[in-house]
Amino acid sequence: MKKIVALSLTLFASQAFATGYSKPVQGGTKAIGMGGAFVAVADDTTAIYHNPAGMSQLKKDHNFQLGVDTMFAKLHYEPVTGPAEDSDRQIFPLPNFGYVNRQLGALSFGLGLYLPHGNGNKFSVPASNPTDPNEGLLYTMEIDPAVSFEVIKGLSLGASLRVTRMSLNIKGQPLQLAPAVFDVLNEISVSGWTYGAAAGFLAQPTDWLRIGGNYRSKVSKKLGGSGELATLGAFDADIDITVPTLITGGFAAQATDKLLLSFQYGYERNSEVKTFTVTSPDIGGAPATLPIAQNWKDSHTYHFGMKYDLMKSLGVIAGYARDFNASIPATSINRTSGDFDCQEASAGLLVDLGRYNAGLAWNGRWGSNTYPAAPGVNAPGYYQAFLHTISANVGFSL
Repeated sequence: MKKIVALSLTLFASQAFATGYSKPVQGGTKAIGMGGAFVAVADDTTAIYHNPAGMSQLKKDHNFQLGVDTMFAKLHYEPVTGPAEDSDRQIFPLPNFGYVNRQLGALSFGLGLYLPHGNGNKFSVPASNPTDPNEGLLYTMEIDPAVSFEVIKGLSLGASLRVTRMSLNIKGQPLQLAPAVFDVLNEISVSGWTYGAAAGFLAQPTDWLRIGGNYRSKVSKKLGGSGELATLGAFDADIDITVPTLITGGFAAQATDKLLLSFQYGYERNSEVKTFTVTSPDIGGAPATLPIAQNWKDSHTYHFGMKYDLMKSLGVIAGYARDFNASIPATSINRTSGDFDCQEASAGLLVDLGRYNAGLAWNGRWGSNTYPAAPGVNAPGYYQAFLHTISANVGFSL
C-alpha cells in the first residue's frame, strides 16, 4: 500500500466527562454504583484497576469476578446554522475480568482485563459544519498484572503493569491536505500495543477509616494502520495517541455498622496534550507540516459514594460525581468528540452470599455546553449529551 500521508496526532479519552462513548467510571459494578469513589474502598477484584493495594483486603485464597458495563450513548447537537443533529443511539457492551490470589499471606497477586477509556459518536445525518466527521471512535483496553504487599497491619502498597491496546477509527472526515488540495477521509483505522504502570497505597489508621491513593502513568503510542481517501485512494497511516496521567485520592468511612461513606478526588493532567501535528509529505506537492495548538486543561473531579447494608447478604449503593473543567478547548470540539462540565448519578444493588457475590448498577451522565462562533472554532453551537451505563457482575471465591 502506498504511503501517501502520515498523520501525527495526540488524542485524548479520559475520566473527564466527554461526550458519547465515554465511560463514567472505569470498570466494575461496585465502583460505578458508588459514583467512582472507590480508591479507598477497593475491596473486590477491580482493585487491580482502581487501587492495586486494595487486593490485600480480600479474604479468600482465590477470588474471581466477571462483569460487563453496557453503555447507551446519545448526543444532541444544534449548530449555529443548519438543522439539529442527533447521534445514532449506540450500545457498547464492555467486559471486565479480575482474579486475585491471596495464598501467600502478605503478598497478593492479581490479573485483570478492563476497557477503561473511550470516546466517540456516530451520525447518520450529514454534518452542517464541513469539518465534522460522520463517525469517530477511540478506545483503550488494558491487561493488568498486579501485586500488593501488606507492609504492616493497616498499610498496604500495590502496583500494576498496564499492557494497553489502543484503537482509533474515523469515518467521513473532510480534510484540507494542502492549500489547494481537498479530499474526504472515507475511513482511517489504526491500533497498537503499549504499556504503562500504576501504583497505590491503602492505609487503615482506625477500624472505621481507610485512606487510599493511586497513580496511573501517562500512556503514549504511535499507532499504525491504514485508511482511504475518496479521491486519492488507500494510504498507510501513523497516529500518536496519548492518555494522560491520572492521580486519585480519597477516604472511606464506616459511619455505622451498616453505612459506608466514601469520597474521591481525581486529577487528570490533560495539559500533557499540547499540540496536534499533521504532516502530508506526498500530497499536494512539497511536504507540509501543520502544528495545531491544543493546550488542553487539567481536569478536577469529585466523587461521592455510599453503601448501606439492608441485611447481611444485601446492600444498596449510590453515588454522585461532578467534573469542574471542560478540558478540551472549543477549537478542538466537533460532534464526535467533546468535553462538558458534566455530572453523574448512580445506584445499584449488591448481593453477598459468602463464596458467591453479584451486583447490578445504573449510572447516568449528563451535561451540555454552548460553543460560540469565533475564530478557530470549527463546530460552534449547542451540545447536549446523556449517557446511560448498566453494569452487572458475578464473582466467587475459593
